[in-house]
Amino acid sequence: MKFRIVLVAAIMSLCGALLASAEPRSISVQGGRSTPLGDLADGVLGGAYVGVSANQPIGRQQLLFLDVNHHVLHEKTTVLLPGYLAVRQGIRITETAVGFRVMLTPPRVPISPYFKFGVALEFVEPKLVLDTTYQSVYVTDPRFWPGFLAAAGVSVPLGASAGLRLEGMLREIESNPKALDVGTVGLSFWTRFAGR
Repeated sequence: MKFRIVLVAAIMSLCGALLASAEPRSISVQGGRSTPLGDLADGVLGGAYVGVSANQPIGRQQLLFLDVNHHVLHEKTTVLLPGYLAVRQGIRITETAVGFRVMLTPPRVPISPYFKFGVALEFVEPKLVLDTTYQSVYVTDPRFWPGFLAAAGVSVPLGASAGLRLEGMLREIESNPKALDVGTVGLSFWTRFAGR
């Protein structure tokens, strides 16, 4: 709950910070490391994510983004009875997120740090496997859950129409009975596709 309050307050304050011209309209491909946090780290291992992103300037230094990412958190095995019973848990998350990205420097500065805030629809596919001496039992319960995310990053141009972004992000997925927290660190390659 506190995370959501801070997120809303940050979006409201940063949307009012109109400075210089925004980064150009762009699309990007991205990928990196996904890391489970909090209680989720007790059940699964870290993994990776890949995705695509579109960014549209909506102000003098703000952009609207649309991200679609797929995360794979690898299975973690817990032995309950050595030689008789073990539990394996893994999770896949397909994320569709929208929100605001706010540049912190004027466009004349080549390296541009930024903040990013948004909301997401998360399709969570957990997998639980019970391995016994004679068989394995698979349990899964895929569902959609709302999510909230916040990130900080830096954008570096590679010419007039392309560049790289390095970004760290935290997301909270409002699942039941407990929220799922996942952190990511990734790199994206962006290119201008039309307009400014």
